[in-house]
Amino acid sequence: MSKNIILAFLILLSVNLLSQDFSEDEKQILIYQDTRSLGENKELTKYLDSKNNDLVIKTLYAFANIADSNTVDDIAKILISTHNDNKKSAAAFALGQIPCVKSNEYLVKALYSETSNPVLSSILDALGKIGDEYSLNLVFEFKNNDEEIIKAKTLSIARFFIRNIKSEDAVSFLAGVVNSDFNISAKKYAAYALYRTRNQAMLSPIHEYIINLTKNEDAFVRMWAFSALGYIGDINDMDYVLNALNNENNWNVKVNLLNSLPLYKKTSETILDEKLINAITYRYDDANPNVVHTALRVTALLFSELSQPNQNLQTVKDRLEWFFPPDKAVEWQDKCEAILAYGTIFKDDVKDVLFLKMSETENTDLIPYIIKSFRFFKKGMVYKELTDSIRTVVQRYNKSKNQESGEMVQDATLASIYRAYVETLSALKNKVDAENQKRIMLILSEFTGSKDPSILDVCFTALNDSIYLGERNNVKLVLMLDYKELSYPKDKDAMILFINEFGELKMNEAENIL
Repeated sequence: MSKNIILAFLILLSVNLLSQDFSEDEKQILIYQDTRSLGENKELTKYLDSKNNDLVIKTLYAFANIADSNTVDDIAKILISTHNDNKKSAAAFALGQIPCVKSNEYLVKALYSETSNPVLSSILDALGKIGDEYSLNLVFEFKNNDEEIIKAKTLSIARFFIRNIKSEDAVSFLAGVVNSDFNISAKKYAAYALYRTRNQAMLSPIHEYIINLTKNEDAFVRMWAFSALGYIGDINDMDYVLNALNNENNWNVKVNLLNSLPLYKKTSETILDEKLINAITYRYDDANPNVVHTALRVTALLFSELSQPNQNLQTVKDRLEWFFPPDKAVEWQDKCEAILAYGTIFKDDVKDVLFLKMSETENTDLIPYIIKSFRFFKKGMVYKELTDSIRTVVQRYNKSKNQESGEMVQDATLASIYRAYVETLSALKNKVDAENQKRIMLILSEFTGSKDPSILDVCFTALNDSIYLGERNNVKLVLMLDYKELSYPKDKDAMILFINEFGELKMNEAENIL
């Protein structure tokens, strides 16, 4: 009884904590926001005239969510005319969510009329989201050396760079921030903006500034600085980068260091030497799983699709196979990443090893990753052997679980196996002749009856491939038959995917369903 009383008390407490009292006006604003509607005769706009500042701000955030360009003039009136900084900041944010010429013009106008630093920060941030090349120039040329404004300018520039609006002058401004006495928060954003530059020609002139950033005591700064350094791709930096990887303690920085290495490979494959292998594979034993998994994925990126022979491949192979013994005391997720890297690099040459692993493993969580490894094979006909092996694995699994129902996907384990299978078929279908492409199509069509959304999504994408244009009518017929087997609400998500596919294929025969 006491347990039930405690449970009831906790439920009551959570309800009281989560419940909020909204006025009728607030409720109406939220309804408009959630339905993405301005209301009849733009009724939502009337709340901008309220004397309640909180209500005005909620309205501005509703406009930001709705993102209707017809509201830009109304929002701009708040930004330009009001004297309340919170309302002006909310108005700037809203304009930054509505990408159009007018929004940009109003934000630029406010940039030169506004005097409040918090509002200016909001304006700069909004310009970064929707501004054009001219606006980018205005941002880094804007004369205000307050550190909060400098921080806002650097983040704004990063937002421009994310949208591929870049300039050498903007990078020079960032270099000035990096080389200044501004506080660490400004340098954090500058380091992030430099990473977002992703342009060798623009970053190379400030190479030394970026090197200095990688030595900063702040891990956030080092993390993005090493990423930016990678985009310069100077192989003369490799010893420095690998030494940093060996000596780094912060896992975030180690992840970005590892992820930067494939950028150097683009410059030259000569970096793929014993020192690099040792630095990466040492991370296989890192205490942080994010570092371990990143190291394994980067190994796959570095040593697959090589343009020239590499004498260190056997070392890589041996170190990946270290994960494979069933009694090896490593996490199964680590084994999964190692198997995927193994298949990515060595492909057809390790076919027998992968099939052996699939047949002998008792850990069903590993099987989808073994299946995915076949996606990278050059000989697509491996799909036949893979199909036979999966059939054996599934039969063995169902027998161990005493599963005999007529459902194709009886639990999450089978769903994971089948999804990996159809993903692999999709990748291999363009590596076989026309006859086998059709056989793969038939297998994929069989799985459109799985009722599992994650499997259906892969199958539909694969069947929409142009190689199956000649079979489109047969595909449509199968989809109509499969849809009739679905029931609402049990199969609601699957039904939505089917309906979207009917639209994708322009299926007139599905008009009644639509």
